[in-house]
Amino acid sequence: LEGRSPVFIGVLKGCVFFFTDLTRRLRHSLEMDFIQVSSYGASTTSSGSVVLVKDITVDVRDRDVYLVEDIVDTGTTLTDVIRLIEARHPRSIQVVSLLSKPSRRQVEVEIAFLGMEI
Repeated sequence: LEGRSPVFIGVLKGCVFFFTDLTRRLRHSLEMDFIQVSSYGASTTSSGSVVLVKDITVDVRDRDVYLVEDIVDTGTTLTDVIRLIEARHPRSIQVVSLLSKPSRRQVEVEIAFLGMEI
């Protein structure tokens, strides 16, 4: 983070408490934003298709982006979020997640910073 102004993007709504705790402890200049997608609709199980509910407003072009999640489960929603951010040409994208459930993974997702596997 030294010498750069990274962008921390929280994936709503589950990340809110983790995102807040994490960004409060960082001592570097950073910009924050949020993105919200839905793959559940009215159901409690994923439909497999992601709808963008709230987009980011910050310009991420040529910036280091940290996507902050509470839990990476199947990986499908996060993969779609990564694609949405990649389309804006950031310098890099790294995933930060408090929890990961590798036994449920349907798509491989690289988690750069992980709290713990469950």
